[in-house]
Amino acid sequence: MATFSSETRPPSCLVDKALIQSLEDYLKQHVRELPEPPPDVPEDANWFVVEVTDKTGTETMDSIREFGPNRFHDGTSEVHLFYHGYHPDLLEIRIRFRKYRDDSRVTVRYTGDAAREFVAGLVDGIQRTLSDYKTGHSWLHPPLLVVGLLHMVTSLVVFPALVMPFLSPSVPPWLSRSAILLAGGLVSYLVLRICKPFSTFDTRRNDTLRRVSNWLLAGFAAFVLFTVLGDYLRRWLGF
Repeated sequence: MATFSSETRPPSCLVDKALIQSLEDYLKQHVRELPEPPPDVPEDANWFVVEVTDKTGTETMDSIREFGPNRFHDGTSEVHLFYHGYHPDLLEIRIRFRKYRDDSRVTVRYTGDAAREFVAGLVDGIQRTLSDYKTGHSWLHPPLLVVGLLHMVTSLVVFPALVMPFLSPSVPPWLSRSAILLAGGLVSYLVLRICKPFSTFDTRRNDTLRRVSNWLLAGFAAFVLFTVLGDYLRRWLGF
C-alpha cells in the first residue's frame, strides 16, 4: 500500500465556532463515505477530537458543539482538529490554527489505494471550506526573515526620524517629513501585526483589537493624505 502525506498552510482567517463546525461536518461526511474499518480494528482506534487552548488550559471535545460559549475565551491561542482512523488503512488529519503564520498547519496522511489522489482531494475540500472565512491578514505576516528585517529597519529609521530636525536644522523639510512618514508607517505596520493575527480567534478582546487597528489604519492614512496634500498645496499656492 502506498502512503502519501501533505502539509499545507491554511489562509489567514477568522476562526470562530462556525468555521470549526464547517470543517468538522466536512471531515465527518468525507470519512463516512470511506470503507468501514477492518473487523480486527478496535472501536477506540477511530476517533475525532477538537482541542481549544487558552491561557487557563486545553479543553478536549468530541465535537465543537460541546463548547458552550458563543465565542472563544479571551487568551485563546490554538484550536486543533484531529482525526485518526482506519478506512481500511491509516488516515490522519490535523488542522491546527495558531496566531502566527508559521505555526498554522493542515496535515493529512493516508495509506491506501490511490493515496495521492485521495489526500489531494481532501486537502482541496479543506482549503475551499477555509476560503469562506479568509481575513486578508496574510500581508501582515510574511516569513520570519522578512519580519526580522522589518524590525531592524524600523529601529534604524525611527530614531533618526525623531532627532534629525533637532540635530541638523539645515536638513531639508521634505527629507524630515519623509523620514517621519516612513517611521510612522513601519511602526503602524508592526502594531497592525499584533492587532490582526494570522489566525484571528473570535474573542471579545480580538474584536476590540480589530476596531482599534481599523482606527489606527484610518488615522495614519488620513495623516499621510493631509501631509502630502498639504505640502502640495503650499508649494502650488506659494506659501
